[in-house]
Amino acid sequence: MLAMLKETPIKVLPHCRVCRSAHPRFVTDFGNLAITNQFIADEQETAFRQPISWHECGSCGVVQLSEPPPLEQLRNEFPWLVYREPEGHLDATVEELIRIADLNSHHRIVGLSQDDWPLLRRLQSDSVKLFDPVMDLGITSSHYGMETVQSQWTVNRARQLAQKYGVFDVMVARYALEHAHDAAEFLAACHEILVPGGMLLIEVPDCSQAFRDLDVTVVWEEHVLYFTERTLLQGLSAAGFETSHFQRVPDPLEDRLVWIGRTNRSTKVETPTLAVTSTDPDVSRFAEQWPKQREAIRAWAGNIWTVGGRLAVFGAGHRACTLIDIMGLAEFLDGVIDDSAEKQAFRFPAGSLPIRGSKALLDRDISCCLFAVNPGVEDRIVSRNSEYVARGGTFVSCYPSSSRALRLR
Repeated sequence: MLAMLKETPIKVLPHCRVCRSAHPRFVTDFGNLAITNQFIADEQETAFRQPISWHECGSCGVVQLSEPPPLEQLRNEFPWLVYREPEGHLDATVEELIRIADLNSHHRIVGLSQDDWPLLRRLQSDSVKLFDPVMDLGITSSHYGMETVQSQWTVNRARQLAQKYGVFDVMVARYALEHAHDAAEFLAACHEILVPGGMLLIEVPDCSQAFRDLDVTVVWEEHVLYFTERTLLQGLSAAGFETSHFQRVPDPLEDRLVWIGRTNRSTKVETPTLAVTSTDPDVSRFAEQWPKQREAIRAWAGNIWTVGGRLAVFGAGHRACTLIDIMGLAEFLDGVIDDSAEKQAFRFPAGSLPIRGSKALLDRDISCCLFAVNPGVEDRIVSRNSEYVARGGTFVSCYPSSSRALRLR
């Protein structure tokens, strides 16, 4: 039953994707992982798999994918598969942006993608614009996401748009930077579209807790960059931006980092002369310990299987897919539980596992169900499945922040 981690050659990343320094260092290799949005129609099909490993920049410190998957593999082919970002903090963020930029009706504000509209509409200004994906960004595919938007946001594209519309006082780019395959180019393009001293608003997930908790579900092929507060500030500084405001938005699963800053140099992309930073101890510990965590969770799952129990994972999302793949759990699982009717028509990318509704907890006599959903919704799911619990079924969580956290040691 012991599945060995396959030895793969250490990847080489010639320069940092954020600051373009020549100091990236190899961190860890997670193996060949299924693309998490490639749900499978037939049991005989397999999802595209990509070697996924991390490097850490020795200058700005940003952890990043050694080699992202091809764009055509990242594109989501299912219109019902959407990712919703939190909006509860946006009223306060908009107030802060108005205060810092001293915004009035004469200021020109632009958003990069549809993900920015929830913030832009709160500004209630006639000077707000959202780039059109077809006319402005040149996106022709009917199926696209941030993987395509980031690839189209280049210096040349920004220059063309500046000639078309003029430059802007403020640009908003929420949940885009972490997807950028070439973040230095992405940020240089932001310089091109802004007036001198113009303001940029960036929002990204914070990975610091995941690094500390050995949470492998933070790994996602769509996220090329894995920021912490320190590395976000260092990376943006290297790209020629000056911090005006920083805000951490708490979340049960992962905090959000909101950054507002000004351009403070020319748009020319240069190799920075940042001092080489020491390796983040949390990242080093993560790389050292996650394979041991894998052995422990496989032993736990194997024990359930050995005594005749049945194990399932709750949540057919990208985090569950990553958990199953990296931890090698597919062979121990009866299936994946998810109440989305659309997902139940397919099999899961990881292990080609069947996807069933909550009723399967009872029908399949599942003895233990491992949560891979935001801890903030666990209580609601348990409440809806009270009969399962009453019959002796157990819910545990893969997240240490949950009150149901699986304790392996």
